[in-house]
Amino acid sequence: MTVEMEEPFVWPEQPDLTPWGQKTRRTEMHKEAATGGAKSPKREREAASKLREQARKLLEKGQRRWERRRPGKLTANDERDKFAIKA
Repeated sequence: MTVEMEEPFVWPEQPDLTPWGQKTRRTEMHKEAATGGAKSPKREREAASKLREQARKLLEKGQRRWERRRPGKLTANDERDKFAIKA
C-alpha cells in the first residue's frame, strides 16, 4: 500500500532520556557484552540494591506505606446480585 503525503515525513527529535538512566543502562550493556553476557553474583546484588533504593525513594516521595496485604473491597455495588463470578 502506498500513501501520498502533502509534506514529507520528518522523524521527531529524540527526547532527553537522562531521567530514565539510558546512559547507565548502555554502559551496563557494554560491560555485559564484554563478559559474554554473564553477570557476576556481585553485580546482580549491586543491581538489586540499586532497585531496592529506587523503590524506597519512590515510596518516601509519595509518603505512602507499602501495603503487604491486598486491601478489602472499598465500594459496594447495588447491583451485585446481577453478576456472578465463575471460576
